[in-house]
Amino acid sequence: MKHLEQIITNSRGVNLFYQEWLPDEAERSAILLLHGFGEHSSRYQELAEHLVSKGISLHAFDYQGHGRSEGKRGVFHFFSHLYHDIDQIAGVVLSKNPRKFGVLGHSLGGLLALGWALRFHGELDAVIVSSPLLGLSLDIPLWKKLASKAFSHLLPWVTFRATVDPRLLTHDPRKVAEYATDPLVHQDANGQLFYGMIKEAEFVNESAKRFHYPLLLLLAGEDHIVDVSTSLRFYENAASQLKKCRVYEGWYHEIFNELERAKLFRDLTHWLEGVLLR
Repeated sequence: MKHLEQIITNSRGVNLFYQEWLPDEAERSAILLLHGFGEHSSRYQELAEHLVSKGISLHAFDYQGHGRSEGKRGVFHFFSHLYHDIDQIAGVVLSKNPRKFGVLGHSLGGLLALGWALRFHGELDAVIVSSPLLGLSLDIPLWKKLASKAFSHLLPWVTFRATVDPRLLTHDPRKVAEYATDPLVHQDANGQLFYGMIKEAEFVNESAKRFHYPLLLLLAGEDHIVDVSTSLRFYENAASQLKKCRVYEGWYHEIFNELERAKLFRDLTHWLEGVLLR
């Protein structure tokens, strides 16, 4: 496996950290990874190793204000800037002319993967989303919702703390400890990011009948972060001719970090064999 890192400057002059994991042998397909809120792409090393072992290259970047990319933590002037950056990074991946191309997103990344696919006009062979942020299980105080809407334009530099308990992300104590001590992890979001996530979830849910790409939806049965029932409704309404949903009962939000994740990797491989690897 080859692992490459580089800095890509976006259209706003912000330096974004980009990395890719490549098979030593011929690449069969490429996947663009979109990580969750407050985390970063390097937390997906184990997933990258698994995909590369199947001949799939994985490409990822840290969002502005996340991980090793520039920017104040969790601050966006416009939520749409996330999509501008995804467009740019997807262009980098597609310039390598992969045989097939898919996008995989977790949590916020799952929301972005669906929202981006709904706006994308090119050839997209697969969309894989895990625990997508289509609705929240977390109890968000009304004052925080109202403040985020007001501050999204008036005070864009003001951030709110999400206060996610790492013990509700996975049953794996090692992964919980890694998350809690990772200096690149944060739980801050300004009004544009926080309110933008809520409005984008509304848009994606309302647009499910227009979603037509091959879809794999992976859900945690005991998710304390996002609302599973909302994701199931999106799945039922999605117009995709090829779609599959798996619910892992008793699992927490970060299913790629759960104790029994080997089962998830097998399920993912089985689906990819009929979509990206055939």
